[in-house]
Amino acid sequence: EWIEKINKSKSKKFWDGYLEDYESQAEITPIEQVETTPKEQVVDADIIFDVDTTDKLSSLAKNCNATISTVAQLAVGILLQKHCGTDDVLLGNVVSGRNVPLHGIENAVGMFINTVPLRIHADRKDETIEGMLRRLQNSNNESVNYDHAALGEMKIGGVNVSEYIKHLFVFENYPGTDGDDGIQESVSLELEMLDAREQTNYDLAFSAYIQDAKLVFKLSYNPRKFAESNMHVMASHLRVIIEQMASESAMSVGSIEICDAKERNIILNEFNNTKADYPSDKTIVEMFEDQVAKTPDNVAVVFENESLTYRELNAKANHLAYKLRELGVKPDDFVAMLTERSLEMIIGIYGI
Repeated sequence: EWIEKINKSKSKKFWDGYLEDYESQAEITPIEQVETTPKEQVVDADIIFDVDTTDKLSSLAKNCNATISTVAQLAVGILLQKHCGTDDVLLGNVVSGRNVPLHGIENAVGMFINTVPLRIHADRKDETIEGMLRRLQNSNNESVNYDHAALGEMKIGGVNVSEYIKHLFVFENYPGTDGDDGIQESVSLELEMLDAREQTNYDLAFSAYIQDAKLVFKLSYNPRKFAESNMHVMASHLRVIIEQMASESAMSVGSIEICDAKERNIILNEFNNTKADYPSDKTIVEMFEDQVAKTPDNVAVVFENESLTYRELNAKANHLAYKLRELGVKPDDFVAMLTERSLEMIIGIYGI
């Protein structure tokens, strides 16, 4: 009992320090709506890297005294950083749980897995991939002594840490996969899958493993929240990050790109190709009012589950315009807007 109290005290002290000053909310959100409600609760998107890329990542790990699992952790961490606009992210790391100081645990049969926080942050803007990998590995080497800690007992500013964890990561390393130490040829264990159904409480989880000398990532996502095309984009971003880590490990984390050439062209050229012919003798308001007269009952603007027809939008914009006049707003005056994306934002623009 005395030893248990000491271990618990050390564990609390470690995790309190590990989570100190964390403020971010690292969550990847959908970039488009799901059109139909699918039957599945979890869908997987796989990314398989070739042997050459996997070998380069293994060399990177070896040069930094790290494991391939830490390389995979860093890749996911960078993905979260890029998508969330922060250099400090937190996710849940699924661990084996078999390093508990319990006699005979190495021979025990059963499920010991646990989830602990995994914090990935850049020490400075110009920190290199290699430098960040070394720091992350050192952190992992220390945290492994406290993998048995209960997530429910950890706090960040009085709030349970689980409120900050929006995504999971697990590196699958067991008989049947190659793992950190190479293919486990000595294990005479065969697994036959009859039927299975996966489910987590997270809308997006990441897993990685080595199979046939190739690094494989699996993105398990909630298809009711994320569209399949959304996950294709996410998988593409992770692939681009991994390829840069494999080929340019001395580059700074801040300079890592997430878009491939095709997506970059869409963003820079296709999205900006807004050239269109329009009457040069009319203002945008006059053109809008012409459209109101032509199609008053057609839908003019949609936001989530709300919509307005041209007639409704025109009426609301006019109502706002009259109010602005009452307040003394004149032509060429500036009117500031502070608003979230909404129907009211469009009404405000046309009203002004």
